Amino acid sequence: MDTMQWLTLAIFAITILAVVTNIIDSTLAALIGVAVMIWLGVMSDEDAFKYVDWNVMAILVSIWLIAGYFGKSGVPSWLSVQALKLSGGRPGLLVIILTFLAGVISMFVDNVVTILMMAPVALPLARAMGMPATPVILMIGFGANFMGTALIIGDLPPQMLHSVAGAEFFDFIWQFGRPSSFPILMATFFVTLAAMYAYGFRGTKRVTNLGELGVDARIPNPLFATIVVLWFLGTVIAMSMREYIGVKLGFIALTGAVSLVLVLQLLGDRVKAASFEEMVQELDWRAM
Repeated sequence: MDTMQWLTLAIFAITILAVVTNIIDSTLAALIGVAVMIWLGVMSDEDAFKYVDWNVMAILVSIWLIAGYFGKSGVPSWLSVQALKLSGGRPGLLVIILTFLAGVISMFVDNVVTILMMAPVALPLARAMGMPATPVILMIGFGANFMGTALIIGDLPPQMLHSVAGAEFFDFIWQFGRPSSFPILMATFFVTLAAMYAYGFRGTKRVTNLGELGVDARIPNPLFATIVVLWFLGTVIAMSMREYIGVKLGFIALTGAVSLVLVLQLLGDRVKAASFEEMVQELDWRAM
């Protein structure tokens, strides 16, 4: 290797080390690494801009925006209470159901967003059931990370597979004449949850009277919740049909997000949705 290649490798290694050890903020470390490479002539500023996969960026921003509205719709809280009822007052079974729910959501939403969405609604349930909060949150994080790569939409790696390798939505279900990531991960997810319940959560004491817990969740604005859920499903379906629509996944996701914001803004007080400015501020721009 020549001097420039060794220099590039050194900058890359130092940047990764700074990110892993968290000596400084990881995002700042990454940006400094890019700046140093540009100033030392490893790449130009135009090259650095072109190296960013803006299609994936559009997917992330758009899906996170839709997921932000979904989180404010009250649907996650309602689903959590339904999980409590389905568990029949068994704390261990409740944890498993919440973990499964987090896994399903993470197939369509980034795992970090899934955890941020599910953790606040799971904590009151854990307190009401007399469970320690740590195992509940860890299990939600486990479920979100386990199923994040089951479909093309959920997490960054499958989105990168789409952009770099050309993998399409249905390739994650069936590819090369055999089951792909979705059926394989779903099957192993069920087996893993069953094992965790049998060996870790089955012996927890059952709460016989759920009414005494005082836990309830109503969807504050059914119209708002209905619009957000339908838009979410519509965007996902449109993204799954990308091959036939003929445009980039990022553009489809961006269209779904922008049109949802437009509809909510036009309906105004009827849905009482957060403003677009508030939703943009809640996006995790450091992760971007």
